Amino acid sequence: MIASANTRGSTLARLALTTVFATGAMFVAVVGLGAGSPVGFLWQYLRSICPFDLVLFEGWCVGARPQTEVELREPINALERDEDPDGTFRRYVNDQLVQRYAALWRELDLSVFLAAPEFDAVRTFRAQQEEALRRRADPGASGVMSETQLTRFIQDFERLSRQMLRDSPDHADLVVRLDAQRRVRALEAR
Repeated sequence: MIASANTRGSTLARLALTTVFATGAMFVAVVGLGAGSPVGFLWQYLRSICPFDLVLFEGWCVGARPQTEVELREPINALERDEDPDGTFRRYVNDQLVQRYAALWRELDLSVFLAAPEFDAVRTFRAQQEEALRRRADPGASGVMSETQLTRFIQDFERLSRQMLRDSPDHADLVVRLDAQRRVRALEAR
């Protein structure tokens, strides 16, 4: 998350935006703020302390769209099969996309989608990130996922990731198609 401002206080705005949007847990809390627009209050507050010219809003599922009831019926992996056999949680996530996130996505002036070549590459890319964290972390440091934790984490986001790989190219303003080594192989503007 980066904010740029041409007025005093830009450091505060960058800090506020980074703090608020850096993690999914914080983001969920922010979405609940304000009446009307999901983040209306937050935007008004940040603009009042430091008007900014540009906000880069980055996240794994930014722009995710809801699925149909038919698409939600069947579990797509072991986690959904074992821990959400009746679809309660996947319907909850889907409802959040409709009720809370859709309004936020409409506020985006420009969307860029980084498209992995296939879903298996998503897991590979995330495993590479974890390995880089492991190399930088102190021995025994917490916060780096084990192989088991990584597998579960990927399953948590598999449904949304697969959906986004299918439909985000039709909705994003710019699609950056990546190869298996994360090199750009194509740019597609809508």
